[in-house]
This record gives sequence, C-alpha cells and structure tokens, in this order.
Amino acid sequence: MNMTIRLICVLASFYLIILCAPGVFGDERVYDFSNDDAWEPITADWEIIDGEYVVTDPDTSRIGMAVLKESEGIDTEDVESIEFMGYDLGTGPWQNMFIVFAFDERNPVTYGIGPFVGDADAWRLLPFDSKTRIYPAGDWNNPLVPRKNEALGPRKWYHVKLVFDADTVILYGAEGEDDLEEKLRYEFPDGKPSGRIGVGGVGSNVKYDNFRVVGQNLAVEPEDKLPTAWGKVKAGSGS
Repeated sequence: MNMTIRLICVLASFYLIILCAPGVFGDERVYDFSNDDAWEPITADWEIIDGEYVVTDPDTSRIGMAVLKESEGIDTEDVESIEFMGYDLGTGPWQNMFIVFAFDERNPVTYGIGPFVGDADAWRLLPFDSKTRIYPAGDWNNPLVPRKNEALGPRKWYHVKLVFDADTVILYGAEGEDDLEEKLRYEFPDGKPSGRIGVGGVGSNVKYDNFRVVGQNLAVEPEDKLPTAWGKVKAGSGS
C-alpha cells in the first residue's frame, strides 16, 4: 500500500511539473522564409534569398528591423519563446543580430536581444526608442544594459533563443548546433512588455532562417518543422 501511495505521489508530481512548464502546451509557429508574406520591414532593406530573410542594405543610423505583421496575431504578451538561426555575412559596418520584441510605436521602448559578433563581442539586451529606432544617446556601453562578453565572430551560424519566465527574459545562445547556454537574463520592473516581434540588427548584413515562436493563442499551423529545416547548419557553411 505504501509503495502504491508513493508511486501515485511521484506520478502526480511529474504531471504537475509538465503542466506548469512553459511552452509544453503552447502553440508553435515556424516561419521558414519561403516568402515574406507575414513580414513587415520597418527599417533597412530586406529580401528573401534562397529561403532566408536577408538584410541587403543595413541602416547604420537606426536599428534595422522587420516584424511580423499585425495580421499574424502574435504579441509579446502571449509569447513563451522565440528563436532563430542567424548568420552575419561580415560585410556591414557592424556585425550583430537580434530578436526584436515589444515593438509598438505607442510604447516608449522596443527591445533587441542577441549577439554582437564583431569587435564588440557580447550577448546583449538593448532598449531602443520605438518611434525613432535609435538607441538612447548611442551609449552602447551603458552598464544598465545586461551583457555577457564572449569571443564571437561573423560568418558563422548562431542559434539565438529568448525565453520568458513570467516578467523575466532569458537569452540562450550557441554557435551552430552546439548546446544552448544561458547568456543573460533581465527582469522587467514594470512587468512583461507587449508589442510585435521580429528580427533586426544595427548596421549589419545578416541572414535569418527558421524563425520559431512558441506561446499561447497561436492558432496558425507552422509552415515547417524546425529540426529538419536546420539541417544546413551541420555543414557549417554560409550557403
């Protein structure tokens, strides 16, 4: 009898963990960039090339970004995780790639999170003005901005993933298909922000692939399955 009770308790604890784990029962949406119908360029020039979303003419004065259209119905408030594969071509004045979230011109701040893979090697969370798309005062070394210094470099595939845990955003990253590692985390003092999501960078020629979102109320079926679409990364090439 005691063994049966212990077994029931173990199973109950297991299912409780499953029920409470973020993203377990969340909807999934994957954008494979076979077209750009779902995307709205905000700044910089963007183009679909060979099934990847490419910044062809970077904006050096502002955050260059493209976000999912409002018709996609995805808001940061409903998101549990966002990830992509990104490759900086190394031909822009700077080298970096971001997940963009909380974009709404009615919000004072939009956020970009991801790796700087040029001279300023670091994983960073950057707040910038939602209307001007300019980082405040150009202060890239503001100590209030979370960052993790790490030797990075362009012309490599990076796996970048954002996870929300209540009001805290956690950034995970890795080169290619290496295991993801936590890079930084930040708790929003006024709660989790709202607004559209997308990709972006500053003065960088980047190509993005397999943009994946997990969250609540994402009713549209994914276009592709992520593990098979990421096969190209194993080759370690930029093509």
